[in-house]
Amino acid sequence: MDAEPLIIGYGWPLNSIEAREYVYTCPALKGMIPRSVSVTTDQAEYISSGIPVVVPRKPKSKGNFCVCVQAVYGTVDPYRIVEWMELQRILGVSLVGVYVLSAPQVVRKVFRHYSDEKFVDLRTIDYIYSSHKNDDEFWLHLTPAINDCIYRHMHEFKRIVVVDFDEAIVPRKHRSLAQLVGYLEQITDAPNFAFRNNYFFLDLTTADRTVSKYVKFLRYRYKVAPSGVGYAEKSIIDPQACTNMHNHCCLGVTANYTASGNTASVEPDIALSQHYKKCHFSETECEMMMRNKTKDDVLMPFKVILIRKVEQKIKEIMGHGI
Repeated sequence: MDAEPLIIGYGWPLNSIEAREYVYTCPALKGMIPRSVSVTTDQAEYISSGIPVVVPRKPKSKGNFCVCVQAVYGTVDPYRIVEWMELQRILGVSLVGVYVLSAPQVVRKVFRHYSDEKFVDLRTIDYIYSSHKNDDEFWLHLTPAINDCIYRHMHEFKRIVVVDFDEAIVPRKHRSLAQLVGYLEQITDAPNFAFRNNYFFLDLTTADRTVSKYVKFLRYRYKVAPSGVGYAEKSIIDPQACTNMHNHCCLGVTANYTASGNTASVEPDIALSQHYKKCHFSETECEMMMRNKTKDDVLMPFKVILIRKVEQKIKEIMGHGI
């Protein structure tokens, strides 16, 4: 059968050849589920291997929210993972899909803990070549992890959130993601929602030292102006509608949803993708952005419960208090 390649990434050189990430889709024969599939360039080409077909679970009732993150690689702060997981729970997330490309053992320990609790669907993802020569090759593995997660859980959850571990989509007028999405579904027919990026720079703001260093969402509350539409935005999608997902937005929708458009941009006074990191722009740009910084206490209503949950988990996983 002819397959239609759908772009999911920007590509990266692999062994001096430009490679790019795709999702391949092809029609299935009615009433038949293949055991494996192969990708070839010619119908007469000899098939030496097949990719096993995994049929996604279809429970009788769906959960509300699953988070799919890009593949984990390099150095990751295990304490920030703990804080991030607990905030997602507070906001109403039921499952997080995590694909580990490379990570220190202490980070894997955190993921295993949440996997044991059935809050994380923990998987590994390998480099395309086991003897990868360039550490930058991780770029080719990020969005495939997101799309695999979406297709695995597309029938289990009504909505899938796509963010990174240094971000959180935070409602500004609602107490949960369920309330937020319920409101958005009333004002737009678009199946997917994109949220403006808002930086909270960790190296340029004054930390609230009354809050533990392990709770950065509350410790750093000064932000710059929200980024423009389309820049580093993050999304909440309908997994029945989105065919191919980039790290930031859905790139294509199924035929049943084409009349409704693809993605609605959410106004920043309704919700934002709050992004906590060091400023990665030039020193001049960072200084200019910080001139208009404002204090944002939108997460403070969750202070007591978030600190309690983070403290409990750090004791359980790391063996010490905060």
